[in-house]
Amino acid sequence: MKLRTILIAVLAVVVVLVVAVVILMGKVDNYRPGIQAELQKQLNRPVTLGHLSLKLIPLEIQVDGFSVGEAANFPQDRPFATASTVFVSASLFSLLRGSPEVKNIALDKPQIELIRNAAGVWNFSSLGKSSSSAGESNFSLNALDINDGQVGYTDQLNKEPRSVYDHIDLRLTDFAPGKQFGVNLGVHFPGQGQQILEFAGKVGPLNVATENALPPVSGHVSIKQVSIAGVNQFASGTIPTDTNAVVSGEADVNSLADVLACKGNLSMENTVLHGAKMNYSIHSTYNLEDDFKQKKLLIRSGDVQLGPTSFMASGDVNTATTPATLNVELKTDHSSITELAKLAGGLGVGFNPAYNVAGKVTADVTAKGLANAPQLTGSIRAEGLQASGGEIKQPVSIPEIDLNLSPDSVSSNTFTASSGSTALTIAFTLLQYATVNRSIDATVKTNGANVAELLNIAKTYGVTATEGMTGTGQLSLNVRVKGPLANASALSYAGTANVSNLVVNTPELKKPLSIASANANFSQNSVALDNLAATLGSTTVHGSLSAKNFAAPQVAFNLNADKIDTAELENITNTPSSNTAAKGKTETPSLLLSTTGGGTLAAGEIKANDIVLKNVSTKCQLDKGVISLSPLSTEIFGGKASGSLSLDERPKVAECAVKVKFAGVDANSLLSSVSSVKDMIYGSLAADTNIKFMLTQANELAHTLNGAISFNLTNGQIKNLNLMNEVEKVGKLMKGGGTETAGGATALKKFTGTLTIVNGLATTDNLTGETNEATITSKGTLNLVSQELNMHVTAALGGGATAQQTGGGGLLGTVLSNGKGGLVVPVIVTGNMAHPIVTPDAAEFAKLKLSNLGGAKSAVGGVLNGILGGTPADGKTKKPANPLGSILDQFNKKKQ
Repeated sequence: MKLRTILIAVLAVVVVLVVAVVILMGKVDNYRPGIQAELQKQLNRPVTLGHLSLKLIPLEIQVDGFSVGEAANFPQDRPFATASTVFVSASLFSLLRGSPEVKNIALDKPQIELIRNAAGVWNFSSLGKSSSSAGESNFSLNALDINDGQVGYTDQLNKEPRSVYDHIDLRLTDFAPGKQFGVNLGVHFPGQGQQILEFAGKVGPLNVATENALPPVSGHVSIKQVSIAGVNQFASGTIPTDTNAVVSGEADVNSLADVLACKGNLSMENTVLHGAKMNYSIHSTYNLEDDFKQKKLLIRSGDVQLGPTSFMASGDVNTATTPATLNVELKTDHSSITELAKLAGGLGVGFNPAYNVAGKVTADVTAKGLANAPQLTGSIRAEGLQASGGEIKQPVSIPEIDLNLSPDSVSSNTFTASSGSTALTIAFTLLQYATVNRSIDATVKTNGANVAELLNIAKTYGVTATEGMTGTGQLSLNVRVKGPLANASALSYAGTANVSNLVVNTPELKKPLSIASANANFSQNSVALDNLAATLGSTTVHGSLSAKNFAAPQVAFNLNADKIDTAELENITNTPSSNTAAKGKTETPSLLLSTTGGGTLAAGEIKANDIVLKNVSTKCQLDKGVISLSPLSTEIFGGKASGSLSLDERPKVAECAVKVKFAGVDANSLLSSVSSVKDMIYGSLAADTNIKFMLTQANELAHTLNGAISFNLTNGQIKNLNLMNEVEKVGKLMKGGGTETAGGATALKKFTGTLTIVNGLATTDNLTGETNEATITSKGTLNLVSQELNMHVTAALGGGATAQQTGGGGLLGTVLSNGKGGLVVPVIVTGNMAHPIVTPDAAEFAKLKLSNLGGAKSAVGGVLNGILGGTPADGKTKKPANPLGSILDQFNKKKQ
């Protein structure tokens, strides 16, 4: 009976609960205003809840949309937390009472903003604090679960921009203000393998967080096969380009007040630094403390192993300054240098990572001062160094090298670097290396060095200028250099060098540079070369050369070249490094743009596109990209030229200015080289020129021509135009149809005048020519670009021709007479040089009519109108086929 009563009671309770749940399922959303208000009260933040619904198993409330506002005095552009779906568990009886008591919250894919303001206060520090209860709070949770969350992090105190971290799983347990709570954090990085960072431990209380630090933390961190490239996707910009590794490790972390202690180990596999692969594992054990208040990282101990190489580190790094301040000691004893050299090369320091470096190194160095310019104390000793591989065809070896370091200097012993048969003896001291006033005092010696082997040594030392360079030949060198590294012009040199049979190939030159011989003497900041014999392309130069101030050279020279082709030299030398653009490097300006000075130059031939100068003798002046040749004497196109020439290499296309007198020059060759007027004007040319143009192809050069040319052409010829035959067609003045020049040309005994040229358009008003039959004067324009003509030409024929056709005078002779017994025929020449068109010059005929007829104008008016295509007296238009022939007919009729 008693058992039955119990069963009935239990059944009744179940029925009541089921009924209650059914009722709640329909009314749970009615609690939303109350829950929202309670959460706002407990969190002390604006809270927005979406639609509420009840799930039976497990019993929990589903919230479709959730938002917690940001604290006051923080940016309000984003809420503190948002989630599309939230699951909240509360006791059934609290739900029945209408005042749900929330114990567990689960957020699916939430977004949370963590902000530390300029005063060092975190935006989460005020969660749950009531302004009316002296900051105390009664908000608590049994558990808070975040699944696949996203966290935005902004640090206004350190002026760090917002970063976003994805794929975070977090579980907080036993959360309550003023108490520690459990934290289980998991971050999942993209990529193959586990790619997990985990933390398990205790955090809090939150109200203990100081202005510079997170709340107290104690726990264990585990990193499992995390790819650095994945971290870069997780927090973009954190890792340098072309850098990657797979990282694993364990660490215990504890914070007390403002100090975070971290003790553990870390390993890196498949490490790549700036594209250079490290063929070994990197392992480290460490004991660190980070003081957030003092901004100081204390390295209690650090042991780093690079494959078989190990070194120890201790000291501290003060991050309160920018850049950071170091007080760090590094030690290693008889360790393999192979891994250190590879690491240094990957970091861009000293060794090229493409080379294999072997040997032993012992070091005990303390670095103090700013991280970008630390002062060093201690010593470094390397023994049995050998470099090979990559571009090094023969191994480079250094038996031993000792470096002594002090706060003011780094000095070496006198050591020898050798490759094959070449030995280079070096000693140096670097002074004030931690300041901008750093200077060098170095001595370099070698005797009969093989250039190929010498390049091997330079590449080993990381001299980037020798990358991709090959060479042969011999060099002897004994040079000392002293002075500030920041000012190359102030460096002082002393010593000698001798080069023989040198052939060098560089990425900057398309053809090899050959130096058969050269002797160099160094003094102060200058070098003098004599016995120089050098070849580049088809150009060979002999003579002497001196230069001082190597940063902005001031040169003096006496050179003799067999042949100089400017287009060839430009094609050889104006080739930037093949990977300059890819690396984003700025191209080095041409040395010519910083060079000044001058000297004498003799050349058998200088060719600039289609212009060829022979037997050139000149004084040359260089002024930072402007080359001046004055006085200049040369042979050009069968004649001679003297004067001055300047070439400005500063613009993208070089500009040339010419002030030269020509004598006996082949007119066709000269015009063909500077314009589109080719194979049209022949003869022996004398000219006085003052022109400027751009040094480009001939068909484009004409566009850029400006200046003036006065000329005298003798024994010449104009192709495509028999001017006298065309005049005869207009006037029918000579019996038998005249004398035609073969090929439809005009033969000129003499042709003179002045051309004024503006952008390739030549204008003249004083051209004068002489043929066997006439004297020709003309004015107008000639377009040197398109060859278009617009010339007004007047042909004055001799008296014999006039008498022969007119019978010695008469009205026609009066109309066309020049007053000296000859006839004047004005014509207009249009079209172009290839196809000229000759027509009567109506305006000039009209002027002749008015000036020569006087009172007889009316008697011949109708006749001249006929010549000029005008209107007869009867008003009817009639255009004779041969107008001047009609004139002669009328005169013949009068004689009858």
